[in-house]
Amino acid sequence: MFAESMAEYALLEDDQVRLFPGIVKTLTQLKLAGKQLFVCSSKTHPGNCP
Repeated sequence: MFAESMAEYALLEDDQVRLFPGIVKTLTQLKLAGKQLFVCSSKTHPGNCP
């Protein structure tokens, strides 16, 4: 059942996930400032990361 629900989630996530306003600019500024960034998530499986 878990695998089925995760497959359904994978089909929906591209259409359902939205970035917060200004997040791209904020993350870019932090990167240019040399800050190390980490992602904490409740996601239970690896995704396709660029």
